[in-house]
Amino acid sequence: MRSLFPKILFIGLIFVVSFLTSSQKVFATDVRTEKVANFLQSQNSPLVYFAQDFVEAADKNHLDYRLLVAISGVESTFGKYYLRGTYNAYGWGGGLIYFKSWPDGISSISADLKTNYVDKGVNNVWSIGRIYCPPNSANWSAKVQYFMEKIDATPAAFVSVPVSPEIQALPLTI
Repeated sequence: MRSLFPKILFIGLIFVVSFLTSSQKVFATDVRTEKVANFLQSQNSPLVYFAQDFVEAADKNHLDYRLLVAISGVESTFGKYYLRGTYNAYGWGGGLIYFKSWPDGISSISADLKTNYVDKGVNNVWSIGRIYCPPNSANWSAKVQYFMEKIDATPAAFVSVPVSPEIQALPLTI
């Protein structure tokens, strides 16, 4: 009788390879994603898991990939201090607007920034600040610009983005 070991080993290798190739979102794939992930990780931000979402939403809406991340720094210390359950680390609507998830908030606010700001010619941090935070726009804009520069200066060495706790809790299906 032949040993089943080679067949089991082969099936195990196929499973590992298919798992690794199907988990591509876990790994940073773009220099900008790497910069955002490294920067957010350096800030101990819970938003580190969504670095790729920031870059994808920025690309989709023709925004600077650093903008919304930097706004989250000013408005909530990168998602550390916000009204729990809102997924609103951006001060949007005074921080009282609720989103279904972090990716939903990132996607929605990026689309609104494009529609309500960029498409109307409001296309730099200083002009955005006059509308986004009118009572203190100069200070707000300076801080957003500062964080954008810090993100840009962050090394982009390959980093594996930590797996979100929600993903870790999902049952493994084969």
